[in-house]
Amino acid sequence: MRLIKKLPVYLQLILFVLIRPGVDASGIESRIVGGSIAEPEERGFMAYLAIFDGENLGSCGGALIADDWIVTAAHCVGDQTTHSLRVITGGQEIPEPQEIVNNWNEWNTVKRIVVHQGWSNVTKQNDIALIQLKRPANTGKTSIIE
Repeated sequence: MRLIKKLPVYLQLILFVLIRPGVDASGIESRIVGGSIAEPEERGFMAYLAIFDGENLGSCGGALIADDWIVTAAHCVGDQTTHSLRVITGGQEIPEPQEIVNNWNEWNTVKRIVVHQGWSNVTKQNDIALIQLKRPANTGKTSIIE
C-alpha cells in the first residue's frame, strides 16, 4: 500500500481503472452528497469530450495528465476518429449542445487516440484510453493532475 501512495495521482488512477472489479452503477443516486460547488476554472484538469458523428452529439469525461494528454475511458473513444472528437478543458461551464456543434472548429482538436490494447467492448476490461491534443490545453487556475 505504501508503494501506491508514492505514485503520482494520475498513475494511481490508471492502476485503479486497470485492476478494479466490474461495478454495477444501477443503484447509484444521481447527486453528490456533502459536495460543494467548485469555483470557475478551479478544476482545470477536468476535460469534457464532445463526440459528434455528424448527426448526434455525445459526451464523456477525462482528466489532463499532461498539457496535451488526457486519460479517459476506452468505451468513450474506442470507435471514434480524431475528427469526431473535440475537447473542452479548464472550466465547469459546459456549453449547450447546439453551441458545441455550431462552434465545432473552435474547440481543441485531437491529434491521436490510444486505446488500451487489451480493451474489450464485451467484457469491459481494460477500459482506459489516452487522447493526445493538437495544442496544449488551457487549464485555468489548476494545473494537470500530478
